[in-house]
Amino acid sequence: MKNTNEKFLQLLRSTDETNVTLALEIAKGIPTIDLGEYLKDYQVLDYLFTEQKLRKLSPKNIANINGTTIVFLPRKGLKEFPLEIRVITHLDELNLSNNQISSLPQNLEQLSYLKKLDLSVNSLTTIPESFLSFSNLQTLNLRRNKISSIPGKDHQLHLLLELDLSLNKLKNIPSHIATMPLLDNLILQRNCLTELPSFLGNLTNLRSLDLDMNQIQELPNTIGQLERLEELRLNHNQLKALPESIKNLTSLTLLTLEENLFSVQEIEKIKSWLPHCRIQIEEF
Repeated sequence: MKNTNEKFLQLLRSTDETNVTLALEIAKGIPTIDLGEYLKDYQVLDYLFTEQKLRKLSPKNIANINGTTIVFLPRKGLKEFPLEIRVITHLDELNLSNNQISSLPQNLEQLSYLKKLDLSVNSLTTIPESFLSFSNLQTLNLRRNKISSIPGKDHQLHLLLELDLSLNKLKNIPSHIATMPLLDNLILQRNCLTELPSFLGNLTNLRSLDLDMNQIQELPNTIGQLERLEELRLNHNQLKALPESIKNLTSLTLLTLEENLFSVQEIEKIKSWLPHCRIQIEEF
């Protein structure tokens, strides 16, 4: 019986309409299979995708849902993460931005194929460690939430290229960000950062670093290790000086320093260190 149930579920999750039809036929002959319970997730997803309530689902409808690779559900008024998405086991991209989601479930191993996850503009205060185990994830957008900390010392985000944590409540940069070797774009603007850790220098593939609108008072010397960095945004902080190691940023094409505490002498020094870089700063 166990093998029959497993076979039923395998067929029901298929992207082939014929297999789904066979699964529905199998269910009719097995009293222990509550078909209505299995189809409930599909009914919810069908409504979210089409906004057609209580539509009778055909095998083709179910197969199409199974084959979905991109789920785009912004501005749906969602207050909870839609767990029904777990039936879509080969999902590449999930966008739940601009909702009212305040917490995330722990167990979502079914979404291991995810490459792009957008949870921006919600009400999240933290991220469960299970969400940091998506080993195929390349883009993670958590902009404009209420996140003050991020767990995940043993994260699996080794393929992550872009991380947006802007407009949150971070006071520190989590140390495990240093173990995201491919990170190309890190956005931390509008948080509560007062200093930057030295391990930031480990992100040697970083090309863009946005730290606008924090309360940063100084940069670590290791900033000079980011030799691929092309854009460094530091507007609206409390910087009085930059470390001399910044002259090692030979790939830097844009440096923004407006609304800080630099003296005229310090500005001239920075310009001499970076003669080929466009520097945006107030003229005295």
